[in-house]
Amino acid sequence: ELALSVTKDTASAHALAALLKRPFRPGQLFLDAYNKGVNFTLSPPMFLDAVAAASTQVYSANYTHEGFWADHWTYDLDQIESYEAIYPDKLEYAMFDAPKIPFYMSSGTVQPRDFKYVEVNIQGENVIRQYNSVYDDPEKLGQLNDRITKPDGFFELAVIPNEKGSFGTNYTYVYTVAPITKLFLLCVTRFSLLDPSGMGIEMEANKPGWNDAMNGLPGLLGSGMPETCETLRLVRWLMQTFRKFSKRSISIPIELAKFVDDIDHALNTIQDDDFKYWDTVATARESYRFAVRLFFKGEEATLSNDRLVTILSKYEKKLAAGIKKAIDEYSPDGIIMPTYFAHDVIEYEYTPYESYVHQKFVRAKKFKTRVFPLFLEGPVRQLKTIARDDGNAMTAIYDAVLKSGIYDAPLQQYKICESLEGQPIEMGRMMAFTPGWLENESIWLHMSFKYYLELLRGGLYDQFWHAMSTGAPYNMQVETYGRSPLECGSFIVSSAYPDKNLWGTSFLARLSGSTAEFLSMWLIIFAGQQPFKISGANTLELALKPAIPVALFKDDNTVSFKFLGKIDVTYHNPNRYDTWTMIAKRNVLTKPDGSTVTLTGPIILEPYATEVRNLEYDAIDVYY
Repeated sequence: ELALSVTKDTASAHALAALLKRPFRPGQLFLDAYNKGVNFTLSPPMFLDAVAAASTQVYSANYTHEGFWADHWTYDLDQIESYEAIYPDKLEYAMFDAPKIPFYMSSGTVQPRDFKYVEVNIQGENVIRQYNSVYDDPEKLGQLNDRITKPDGFFELAVIPNEKGSFGTNYTYVYTVAPITKLFLLCVTRFSLLDPSGMGIEMEANKPGWNDAMNGLPGLLGSGMPETCETLRLVRWLMQTFRKFSKRSISIPIELAKFVDDIDHALNTIQDDDFKYWDTVATARESYRFAVRLFFKGEEATLSNDRLVTILSKYEKKLAAGIKKAIDEYSPDGIIMPTYFAHDVIEYEYTPYESYVHQKFVRAKKFKTRVFPLFLEGPVRQLKTIARDDGNAMTAIYDAVLKSGIYDAPLQQYKICESLEGQPIEMGRMMAFTPGWLENESIWLHMSFKYYLELLRGGLYDQFWHAMSTGAPYNMQVETYGRSPLECGSFIVSSAYPDKNLWGTSFLARLSGSTAEFLSMWLIIFAGQQPFKISGANTLELALKPAIPVALFKDDNTVSFKFLGKIDVTYHNPNRYDTWTMIAKRNVLTKPDGSTVTLTGPIILEPYATEVRNLEYDAIDVYY
């Protein structure tokens, strides 16, 4: 029926119907339809809308059989906050009442410590390393192979009682939970990965975090403070959300409920022994993973709102204490948060087992913490944990970074790290590069842009624009930069490089994430961090709060951008001040027929806020 309604002839309808009977991706669908000679009656966007409305979304992914990155989960909250900035009134539905979501099943299983901590001999010395932390689980592979021909993705299953009342794998269904439950589960599992020092989040699954050139760090029982900051950020967002929707409880898998209880018991009973706490929680995590390795039971427990807030408050306290400890004991200046740690096992006992290359497995009994030089990612993530109204704390971090080895004074830009001289080659591949080149002390644009973005989010507008004046490619000399000023390279050769002739030159060694960070900057610069909010009267309101310097205004004292992909917004600044120093006097909304609505003050209230979001206006003029 759908195929007939969107095609010009019967042959096209039959060809399209055949394509729509199986799972598809939009791009592949268009390509296959083109190859089949399908003649459409609709434009591509309208056709895709019609197909999407009649389809069921299928989640799909491909596990690479190498391990699990320590940081990939950290971007989930960014997406949720972006949604919340436009649809704050729909957040409760999206988190608690939207269609439930499944769990992806990969063949990879993280080894318990007894099967990844090994004794190895390096340069004549026996040391402990963490190797082969993830393996392809034969039972998972068998389960996946049984389902390989099914077009329903690879989801975690729950077992249900068979006709005899016992649980058996012949009776299963795709297990799903509310989005808020998935976030809470993520929060619990990340929190459980605090390292033996109670500071960083362990890199326990073969992969480091954002800085993939630190690929040796997992083997050194490494941990990262960036992920601690992101865990704290998630904890605080969940607390805020549960307090906002104080009548809402959540249902969680029974296996997770036991894990939560085990962590809570450790928090309540182990106060001043980081190793004992770590060992207890790690053991509980291993038990949890074993319980859900192949199936969920399908049983659930309910956590009340009060219990959730209490649990998360304990997590917040523990994480904040870990960050404070890292700064107090390991920061070179007592201000900048360190980024990475390694944990040397100085006492251990042998288990009865050995690896496939005959390395003896061990059980760690005591660690010594080792800190690495400063990396820019440390203060980037640290800034995310500072209250947005604490300008003094943010400024202190900014000033400290300027004085540190991260700042490249000759180029007035920020290096990915300070000098790595004397560091072990085991830490990662960056040690193979000459300083100033690639990930070894170069200016890595993606992380530099992350830093600029956090200055902007923190309200350090003067500092942000000063950094952009020398750090944004469009402000650089093309002859030195070596490519279009509208294009971000991967890295810029820093002044640490021996050949001064290459200082400031960019190279495109790989795709850069700088563009994504720049788009986030662009949104905040022109619209503010959260354009739509819920007012004290529990109604939607819109307030555009740009961070545009006067230098960007044209001679007619205006600057314009397109809001929500359709609405032309023009700011009028006759007194020519930076916008963050002013308050808008009025907003003029223009409809497609040319009629206007004038609203006094900086805030657009209902019903106009909803009408703007529904794209019922062509233009907004904001007057200062």
